[in-house]
Amino acid sequence: PGMNEYISSGYVSEETDARGVSLTLEYALDDYALSQMARLLGHDDDYMLFGNRSMNFVNVFSPSKQEFCPRKRSGSLSCPLRPELAYWVNYLEGNALQWSAYVPHAVPELIALFDPQGVDEASLHDPSPAAKFAFATHLEHVMALGKIDPIDELPSLGYWAGNEVDITYPFMFTFADRADLTQQHVRWLMDNRYDTTPKGIPGNDD
Repeated sequence: PGMNEYISSGYVSEETDARGVSLTLEYALDDYALSQMARLLGHDDDYMLFGNRSMNFVNVFSPSKQEFCPRKRSGSLSCPLRPELAYWVNYLEGNALQWSAYVPHAVPELIALFDPQGVDEASLHDPSPAAKFAFATHLEHVMALGKIDPIDELPSLGYWAGNEVDITYPFMFTFADRADLTQQHVRWLMDNRYDTTPKGIPGNDD
């Protein structure tokens, strides 16, 4: 849904689909995959087309909120007041925090958006130390909220090991030069979220 608007405007508006922010992020990832296929096939024009479109995630990012927000056709962002409670209405199978770093195909560019001084074309592909610090701090907050539920049965307020959209987040600290935090959180998850019982794989309700 919303593909025509995504192509023409660079995002899916909230009016077109309430989950437009999630759709925009998913379509951007799809475009990246298409760009890589085009590159391997030698289709240079398609490689550039889809590669440029894979950056559309920037169109729904709020620097002040440090999260991805629904965007209206007017161009204004409508960020939730409580991102940890913003489930389902605007975010598909997750909340605003769980979608807040869903750019697995362009992590350095995502980190650059967190720069408190703003970002330009030159710094977009080379995030500053301040951007890396802000990004790592944000991820720490998401991970900390994910530890509140002791049994991980229900969707958590932050990182949820049973949700595909944020499952890579513990490993993204390495892009912010904090491999130590990746080690810390991965070890905690292994000790507290995975085991050899029938419930030993979070979210394995299929």
